Amino acid sequence: MLLPYRAKNPPDHFPFVTIGLIALNTLIFALTSQYFLIIQRPVVANYAVSHENLTLWRLITAMFLHAHLLHLAGNMLFLWIFGASVEGRVRPIPYLAIYFVAGLTGGILQDLIWGAAHPNVPSLGASGAIMGVAGAYLYLFPYSTICVFWRLTVFYGGVVEWQARYVVLLYVGMDLLSVFLFGSKDGVGHLAHLGGFATGFLYAFLLRSRRDSVDVSNIQAVRAEMKDYALLSLTELETLLQTPTEDMHLVLAYCEKAALFTSGRTEHCLAVLNHYGQTLIERADLNRLAQILLQLPVTVGGMPPVFYLRLASRLEQIASNELACQIYRRVYDLYPTAPDTEMALFRLGQLMERVYANHPYAHAIYAEMLRLFPNGQMALQARRALQQA
Repeated sequence: MLLPYRAKNPPDHFPFVTIGLIALNTLIFALTSQYFLIIQRPVVANYAVSHENLTLWRLITAMFLHAHLLHLAGNMLFLWIFGASVEGRVRPIPYLAIYFVAGLTGGILQDLIWGAAHPNVPSLGASGAIMGVAGAYLYLFPYSTICVFWRLTVFYGGVVEWQARYVVLLYVGMDLLSVFLFGSKDGVGHLAHLGGFATGFLYAFLLRSRRDSVDVSNIQAVRAEMKDYALLSLTELETLLQTPTEDMHLVLAYCEKAALFTSGRTEHCLAVLNHYGQTLIERADLNRLAQILLQLPVTVGGMPPVFYLRLASRLEQIASNELACQIYRRVYDLYPTAPDTEMALFRLGQLMERVYANHPYAHAIYAEMLRLFPNGQMALQARRALQQA
């Protein structure tokens, strides 16, 4: 017996859809089974699919039925192992498309070959859809680490870690062998599995989604154990950033380490921050982002002035006024004569005056602002502030 039970491959996003599908399948089984053990016969008659009643509706309803508790548990385990990472990579809508298209394709293949010869035999289960997800996983994460429980006898077994390509292809090979040996006489829809698998693999290929390399997969396996990007080395973080990411925790963790180095690391950090600037403002921890930017030496350069203004404004909104002041000051340090520096100095003066009641410093800032921008847009307000001193 071989049973995968964990993928060391943290998903790019929280797998809401995968959890929803598991919950929906479990709820439907609870409503259609006897004592949550075995499916009720009338449900099979009314909602399972066979060659005699083959319709799109029956193909869909059959995908959410399970014969017994072990059938449900096995399918949901596989869905969790492979689905979370696939959903995180391709995003929810394409992921749902893979799930349903693979399930329908697998059901049709099962009917065309097996069902036509056995028109009265019903088929049910989410296996075709889930093997479609496994096929997509094989394309996207062929080298990821899968933990597998194996047992030869009651007293002889253990746990091994295999690459996903070996685990998935082993199950595909077992389905192929079973088709030639048993067809579906063993009660398993092997043709549905194969049809779903092929569909999921092809669908992921057509999406042209990013595939993880061996190095990335190995690092993800390490992160799965450590649970934190901060525990990875700078080189490992750089490897993960070689491909585009939507995980701003990864970007911040890399720059927190890179900001402490010289010899090109700080420059690369700045390039990464520039690349993900818009997403960082929208999704990242703004306090962490501000602290990283302030750690970078002025001699290295900086982000565009407007980025600092947006960041400081957001920091003010969340009452991180001290960091906001430092960010406004950084604009002046980096770009003393740039047009946006006038606004940065004015906002810095306002904070010094209204939040910290440091009027002498505020007036010094206004004076410097008027020296640099005597006819600027904020010049009138700065003069009024100085007159009120």
